[in-house]
Amino acid sequence: MTVLLCTGSAVGITVTVSVSSVVRSGSGEEPQDTMAIKKLKHEKELLKKAIEVGVVYAEKRGAARFEPTDSAEDKVLFLYRLLVRDGLIQPLPEEQVSQQTMEHKLALWYARQLPEGHPLLG
Repeated sequence: MTVLLCTGSAVGITVTVSVSSVVRSGSGEEPQDTMAIKKLKHEKELLKKAIEVGVVYAEKRGAARFEPTDSAEDKVLFLYRLLVRDGLIQPLPEEQVSQQTMEHKLALWYARQLPEGHPLLG
């Protein structure tokens, strides 16, 4: 994945980094006391669609170009951080950020975009 970050007020500076060089917060271990998450009925399907829609959003926004070899975990991390930065989802406290909680937040984000009565909401 190529991540494009633009900074500056009048003149934008573009920096390209690979996802492998992005530093993940924390020690890399899952938190000991992970909060209990109420699973959604179709959470796997919602997450899959959230990643698809999120990738399109990130690419149209010019924030990233995803490669076919990018893992789902890397996409989830990037999309979670991007949606938090854009104010589209509420951030978790850093000590609660894990792969499982980020995936859950993305699934919730996508579920909220669906019309009432959609089969994935049932």
